[in-house]
Amino acid sequence: MNITSSSNISLPSPIQIQEQTIKALEEAIKQLVQTNTNQARTIIDLQSSNNGKDETIKSQGQTILDLQSVNREQDETIKSQGQTILALQSVNREQGETIKFQAQTILGLQSVNREQDETIKSQGQTILDLQSSNNGKDETIKEQRETILHLQSSNKAKDKTIKKQARTILRLQLANKKKNATIKCQKQTLATFQSQITELKGRLGQHSGNSSFPSSRDIGAPPKPAKTRSKRRPVGGQKGRKGVTRSLSDTPDKTVTLAAERCSCGCSLLETEVENVERRQIITIVFSPLETTEYRVERKKCPKCSRIVSAPFPDGVENTINFGVNLKVLILYLRIVLFTPYKKIEQLLNDFYGLKISPATLEKMISTASKALDSYDEEVRRYLLASPILHADETGCRVGGKRWWLHCLSTKYLTYYWIHQSRGAKAMDAMGILPYFTGILVHDFWAPYAKYKCYHAYCNAHLIRELQGIYDVFKQEWAKELKAHLKKMYKYTFRRESEDNSENQNSKMWDLKFWELIEEYERLVRQGKLVNPPPVKEEGEKGRTKNTKGWNLASRMEEHIYEVLAFFITGGQIPFTNNLVEQAIRMMKVQQKISGTFRTKQGAIHFARLRGYISTMRKQDHSVLEAVKALAGGKPILLSDLEANRMGGGCC
Repeated sequence: MNITSSSNISLPSPIQIQEQTIKALEEAIKQLVQTNTNQARTIIDLQSSNNGKDETIKSQGQTILDLQSVNREQDETIKSQGQTILALQSVNREQGETIKFQAQTILGLQSVNREQDETIKSQGQTILDLQSSNNGKDETIKEQRETILHLQSSNKAKDKTIKKQARTILRLQLANKKKNATIKCQKQTLATFQSQITELKGRLGQHSGNSSFPSSRDIGAPPKPAKTRSKRRPVGGQKGRKGVTRSLSDTPDKTVTLAAERCSCGCSLLETEVENVERRQIITIVFSPLETTEYRVERKKCPKCSRIVSAPFPDGVENTINFGVNLKVLILYLRIVLFTPYKKIEQLLNDFYGLKISPATLEKMISTASKALDSYDEEVRRYLLASPILHADETGCRVGGKRWWLHCLSTKYLTYYWIHQSRGAKAMDAMGILPYFTGILVHDFWAPYAKYKCYHAYCNAHLIRELQGIYDVFKQEWAKELKAHLKKMYKYTFRRESEDNSENQNSKMWDLKFWELIEEYERLVRQGKLVNPPPVKEEGEKGRTKNTKGWNLASRMEEHIYEVLAFFITGGQIPFTNNLVEQAIRMMKVQQKISGTFRTKQGAIHFARLRGYISTMRKQDHSVLEAVKALAGGKPILLSDLEANRMGGGCC
């Protein structure tokens, strides 16, 4: 404070001056204290404001960090939008650097606030700095808020994009599932078509020479196998063979003498002596007319008791009009032996003899002859059950316009036929023979035969045809080699049987060659299974997968090796094929081709019984005509009536 001197005013004393100075100082101190108080309050307010702002900045920083993590997760989810996500990541990195810078600034402010306690001047400057810093922070907070809003809007857009992409992914997944299902279905369909094509190719390549099909099912002529003829056996009559010429009969039924009456020169030869005679004969059939024999039975009245007495008619004269044995023999022979239809028999009798007989009458003759075979039928059954080896087969036939089955059992000396609607075990059980048979049953691979508790042997002719079919259709070498090997085993077996005598046959049966042939058979069968692996069952596929024909054939030949090689193991005591019964059954197929279908069940049964009788008589080397004559007379020839040596033991 400035003090000026004046003459009119008295000067204050030093004490007053000091008091005034003290008062001024006190006022100044009060102002300073007030200023300090205000500054302290301002600092406290600023600190609290700074603390709130720091919390806000920390919260925003945490929000930013959370948003960054969300951004990272979203960046991983929407990799397809890589460029946009990379741009956002760079922005987030810049914001992170800004936040770090803000944190450093806050630390600097805190140090400045501490220095404000030491000096008021620095506090004022610090307050100004803080205010300016607060203004910058407000702008930063605004920018951060804008950034947060921008990121939130960006996140919303990204969420929409993610949802849209998720819906697109679901649609694509559903479309892929449908496509996968379609592809799977197409694969199954393709596999089915391929198996069907393979099966159809196999069927088209099958004929009577490489399968069990009959020759009637061949389309055109099947390829004939190449046959090699031995140079030692030329075609035709062999060298040294003596010719046979029909000789003249010494007892001709009729003799006609032709006289030489005149020479070519005109000279008469009636009185000339005969020097020699040249004989020539004609063999012909005499068409004699029908012979009708009438039986007249006298009727007389007894003079004692007045009873009318008649003489008895002979056997075979039961009706007013009867047919003789010879006529029945002719009809039975034409029908049963030659398979002549009823209509043609009727026509033949009318053309040759002028005899008119209806088909119903002919059928009745066949029925009567069949019923006469009851005792013969029972006897054949007993012999079949006692047979050591029995051949069995079956074939289809037409009865009443429907498919029935003809079953046949055969041995070297016996034949038995059985007609039934069923092909399987139902018919075989009804026949009443196989369920009780204990010998060796030779048959093909028809499954119902395997249920019977007897010894089994399989027909190798069927296997050879099937192997040929596998080679013809699929060109698999193992089938061709195995076919040739079976023939080789056949030659070895029956050559050994013819060469070995009874003393050393058993010892040679188990020689080294025997085992080598069996090992080669097993090797070829295993090779067949390797070439035809079983199909792989796909996931979710139901039912049993269908194996190839090659696999099925190789598996059967491996599983039933003893039944297949029964002829080889027994040294030829069991036949190689089932031809014995197939030859017997072939005659019934011939009948079907000539006469057609059987109209009734009983007609089929009668014909089967009669044909079995004729076939057995042929095997017994007995005259078929004599057998038919005995049958026409109502007394067929029984097996027990034949000579024992012709039965060959009665069974096989």
